[in-house]
Amino acid sequence: MRVLDALSAVTWTYQDGRPLANSGLVAEHSNGTLQFAPFPSQAYDAAVHDAVYACRLASSLGVVVSTPVAVRAVIETPYDVEAYDAHALTGNVALLTCVVPPYVQGYVTATSWVRDDVYNVVPSQFGDDKYHMTSSGDLLVFNVVQADGGPTYRCRTVNSISGVTTVSSSARIIVTGEAFDMISGVTTVSSSARIIVTGEVSVCIFQLICSLMLLANRKIFDRDSSKPELMLV
Repeated sequence: MRVLDALSAVTWTYQDGRPLANSGLVAEHSNGTLQFAPFPSQAYDAAVHDAVYACRLASSLGVVVSTPVAVRAVIETPYDVEAYDAHALTGNVALLTCVVPPYVQGYVTATSWVRDDVYNVVPSQFGDDKYHMTSSGDLLVFNVVQADGGPTYRCRTVNSISGVTTVSSSARIIVTGEAFDMISGVTTVSSSARIIVTGEVSVCIFQLICSLMLLANRKIFDRDSSKPELMLV
């Protein structure tokens, strides 16, 4: 109570201690509130609407400054969210990406994927045996089969400022066959994690098939462990 009785002033400043400009866009109240007035897009001022503030309490006992408070005003702009068709080989992993325009990525986040407007997939640590939505908003579809080419997939996003939900365009998985139909003579030796390829195979195709095989089997290698040995014969 002694501190409250001795309180003499509550003011707001910029983080570096500069006093606030009298722009009419922001107002300080006697109760310590800092109020930002509504403004049209042409009145946007980065010095006010994209700045870091601090609250300063001064009394006969001393001065206390709050932790910095970042303020970023956003001008409402129309935007569309897109999802594009993904190509995948039978038995492998399909990757569907929720594409949010760069100028709204700071406050528009993918929250789920919807299959055929019925089945919802939300972010999780492990997902299930078929679907997994990552924290970045991508959807992984494991062990792709021909039937996965039928449903449509759409991602759902939420604007954290306005609360508006936007659903993307529809995307499908285009299943193009099996990985082993594309290349002959592929042999895996699980005991030594060695992949031997016989015949004339370009390095580019070999690396692609190797990556797909590792994804399909969900093999995870520690950063410090030795990488799989690759041998061309």
